[in-house]
Amino acid sequence: NVYEKMYHGNKVNGKQWLSILGNHDYGGFLFTNGWDQVIAYTWSKMEFSTGRWMQPALYYATPIKYNDFSVDIFFVDSNVWDAFDYHATSGHNICGMSHNYQDATCGITGPMSVEQCAQWFKDLWDAEVKWMK
Repeated sequence: NVYEKMYHGNKVNGKQWLSILGNHDYGGFLFTNGWDQVIAYTWSKMEFSTGRWMQPALYYATPIKYNDFSVDIFFVDSNVWDAFDYHATSGHNICGMSHNYQDATCGITGPMSVEQCAQWFKDLWDAEVKWMK
């Protein structure tokens, strides 16, 4: 509902909003901050949803069609570059122990633990690169 309240008005109403997760969608410096809800909103049937929001998956592609040409746009999650070993103290370490709880988990949909977090993001990146080829 935050999106609908923030982005409304004559210039944006009826316009598709194409999105991809950034580090702040994971929480800025943690990995369990409701990023899955960002994706789920694409599929929402709630009465306040206008259907403009589009982020159907962690990564995806969509064609944009113009009158005389089209472009395929690829949306990839590049948070691998902010996902370090859980002992690292970088301020933007999504996987760091400085901001995550010891037992933090996303269950089967994301990093299972802080110890596995950096590898999960690396595996996601590797899958995206393979998909783009």
